[in-house]
Amino acid sequence: MQYCKTIFSFIIVMAFCGNINAQQQALSPKQQQINTLIKVSGAEQETRLILETSVDALAKQKPNIPAHVWAEIKAQVNYKQFISNLDSVYNANCTIVEIRELVTFYKTTADKSKLSLKPELKEAIYKVSKQFGKSVNETIAAVFTKNGLSLQ
Repeated sequence: MQYCKTIFSFIIVMAFCGNINAQQQALSPKQQQINTLIKVSGAEQETRLILETSVDALAKQKPNIPAHVWAEIKAQVNYKQFISNLDSVYNANCTIVEIRELVTFYKTTADKSKLSLKPELKEAIYKVSKQFGKSVNETIAAVFTKNGLSLQ
């Protein structure tokens, strides 16, 4: 009986792994390039760093707020939604050639200030960034409310 359970478990794990592999293989070349772009640009890491720095600065301005509140805010921010929105922006506003050029830029150029984006892409990134900022503010407000605190 134990042998059957082991084989059944193995089959489930292999089916799950096969499903993941099939999903990865099913990505279009453009989507694969977008994933690479998001990775090499450091979008998630940079966003997290900026947020943590901003929350830390706010915490210094509000020393009466317990440290666990700031930690809770950092933990609740939804980075994955921001990255998903950024992914959608690149997909809607760039050709695969433009995405490849951006990947090459991020892989080879040390001075990121030289990045030049077309206006509609800049605007779309600005909009999702603004929405992310709004989401962060809503998270802060929700955590403060939950803890019986006020930003005033």
